[in-house]
Amino acid sequence: MRILLQYLIPLVLPTLAYLGWLSYARWRARTTGGKAPELREGPWMWLVGGGLVLVIVSLVAFAVFGERFESGKLVSPRFIDGKVVPAQRLDE
Repeated sequence: MRILLQYLIPLVLPTLAYLGWLSYARWRARTTGGKAPELREGPWMWLVGGGLVLVIVSLVAFAVFGERFESGKLVSPRFIDGKVVPAQRLDE
């Protein structure tokens, strides 16, 4: 889920917004008799750049506002007597 929120959604969001606008513009052109915009004439470099900027912003936001273990020690999951003991935070 974190990978989806941090990488995929911000990267694809500008392109999805453009495709939504493109479908609206084509519908509008059909109803008014104007020229419909072409998909290949889109601002693809701007969309990729905007997606990368959103990914960077989301990474910074998760780094600043994300959960941290500031004090204590994090113990990894382990096997004890054949059972998995989940990860724990030990306060010092």
